[in-house]
Amino acid sequence: MPAVFKRELKSYFNTVTGELFVAVNLFFLGIYFTAYHLNMGSSHVSYTVQSVLLVFMIVTPVLTMRSMAEERRQRTDQLLFTAPVSAGKIILGKYLGMVGVFLVPVLVLCLYPVILGRFGHVPMAESYVAILGYFLFGCACISIGLFISSMTENLIIASVGTFGILFLSYLMSGIRSLISESGNTLTEVLKAFDIASPLNGLMQGRLEILSLIYYISVVFLMLFFTHQNVNRRRYEFNKTTAKLSIFSWAGTIIVTAVVVGLNIGATFLPDEYKSFDVTEEKLYEITDTTKDYLGSLTEDVTINVLGNREGYDDTIAKILDRYATYPKVKVEYVDTAVNPDFSKQYGVEQATEGSLIVVSGKRSKYVHYSDLYETEVDYQTYQQKTTGIDAEGQITAAIDYVLTDDIPTVYMVTGHNEVNLSSTVSSLLEKANIEVKEINLMRDGSVPEDAQALFILAPTKDFSADDVKAVKEYLNKGGNAFIISSYNTESMAAFNGIMEDYGVKLVDGIVVEGNDSDFYQNPTYLLPELEYDTATASLISDKRVVLMPYAQGAIADNGGNDALKISTLLKTSDKAYAKKNTQNAQSLEKEEGDADGPFTVGLMAEKELDSGSSKILYFTSESILDDSINTMVSGANSELIMKGLSGMISEKESSIVIPAKKYSEDSIVVPRSTALLCGLLMVGFVPLFILICGIVIWSRRRKL
Repeated sequence: MPAVFKRELKSYFNTVTGELFVAVNLFFLGIYFTAYHLNMGSSHVSYTVQSVLLVFMIVTPVLTMRSMAEERRQRTDQLLFTAPVSAGKIILGKYLGMVGVFLVPVLVLCLYPVILGRFGHVPMAESYVAILGYFLFGCACISIGLFISSMTENLIIASVGTFGILFLSYLMSGIRSLISESGNTLTEVLKAFDIASPLNGLMQGRLEILSLIYYISVVFLMLFFTHQNVNRRRYEFNKTTAKLSIFSWAGTIIVTAVVVGLNIGATFLPDEYKSFDVTEEKLYEITDTTKDYLGSLTEDVTINVLGNREGYDDTIAKILDRYATYPKVKVEYVDTAVNPDFSKQYGVEQATEGSLIVVSGKRSKYVHYSDLYETEVDYQTYQQKTTGIDAEGQITAAIDYVLTDDIPTVYMVTGHNEVNLSSTVSSLLEKANIEVKEINLMRDGSVPEDAQALFILAPTKDFSADDVKAVKEYLNKGGNAFIISSYNTESMAAFNGIMEDYGVKLVDGIVVEGNDSDFYQNPTYLLPELEYDTATASLISDKRVVLMPYAQGAIADNGGNDALKISTLLKTSDKAYAKKNTQNAQSLEKEEGDADGPFTVGLMAEKELDSGSSKILYFTSESILDDSINTMVSGANSELIMKGLSGMISEKESSIVIPAKKYSEDSIVVPRSTALLCGLLMVGFVPLFILICGIVIWSRRRKL
């Protein structure tokens, strides 16, 4: 077999076929590498690998068409039938010769992550799993080409037949969905001929054991079929009896059944052994927090998925598979075409395909499909882009919600032209299983007993004496509040009196930051300094910033009252000042009468009472709730709010809140001159050099 391997490998590089195959592969790999990585700065090599698959299937017949068909055409195959070397070794040697040629572009591809690593962070594990998938895919395609070549002596038929079968298998996923979106017996059978779909997980950062078994099975079966085909012709050549032919067919059926059974049996492996998450963010795994929580469940819960498992979002499905491994959790897929009114029994009139309905014996919760991912607006294209996955956070929160006995409630004060909660903060509160209700103090008279906190969000009309009385009574009973003030030319004396009871007084005017490093583009767009507190600790450690446009300045002092503790969260520099009369101001320059900083623009105030304590989370700009402002600082504003609220609503300590997992595709920054040079080498020089070398070798041998 080694002799056959060496002979085949030499023959490919002596006849230009090997050089042509390698050059074409490197040419297209170089094009996509230059476009995606050198120019666009992507760090994921899988983009290049996925893009070159169709090209690879086009050039594969060039490599495989002569492998067996040429032997038949020149009648040299008869030597195979009489050679002392077994047919199996000859076939394996020929196959490994072609794989050896294919290894050349694969080894070059293995250098790509190393090259990119010089210019930025590259997820190496994900990159090399994608390359492994490409190699196995290529080996499977080559084995198919070898088998087709063994069935004919016509090189054109071998070439066209190989491409046709490979292309058909490449389209098989779409063909199956056309036959049935929900899946049936026929589509399950056709799945075995879908050569591209097993690559999906490998390209997305999952080492899929089933995919590895599938490609190895394809290679084994194709080599076995080739061996059987060659043996059949050997028997015919030797005029062997029909018994051998019958035995050959029986052996083929038995071996095929064993391989199919192996692949089916592999599907029954425990989920933790089917797939290994190699992404740096562990996108497809669930955290230890969720594992511990699911392991402690004593009540049953069902996650109903509105859609078919066949064709459903593979990323979400893999995460759901992790939940299904726990005995108290059941995952069921609901075909909405068959059962269109399924969601209505849980009070959801307009359910979106792909969404989830989590159900327990107590209640149910609908999780919209879009909430399973985290998105934000790309202000360069003004298009929504996916920045992370929040499936675990949403699913675990939904399970916690349907199993929790008491759902904490916060009341949002209305009736004074308050701003609404931003969609981001609303979603985070819902995820934390905190219910938000509205309250009009004039109509309702007092704050309900079940209130975990009172939200007063930037009113522009002053409170009445009765409103203030209701708020103070609630706070004096140990209540908590989230309060935002907003600059207003109207008098807000009654409303401001609430915070004055907690040692906080507002300075007239809008804060202008005089320190260049503490504002963003405009001196009124503050980047305040974060003072250390449990609410700011994670932001400080990650070196993140909070953005607060048009804030008022506050002076906080407990006045020697030991029962009152004020923790500053956000503070301006000492060069800041409060600009009065902004309506008629000609510039933002400091003028006479403008108060000097530094100012507090965010704080947590806690007052010790006879029974318990009362807390207020306070900010001086309504813009801290603005989604567009929050996006500009990658969610730091909303994170600060939620950290502050979680420390304030102590009764909600038992809630399970899992943060979204960010897609960390670090940009590769390649100097333009270096990118141009690398692109010319990979796209032009290297493929052309290899091709010229092949032509020179071929022409010299021809003259001998």
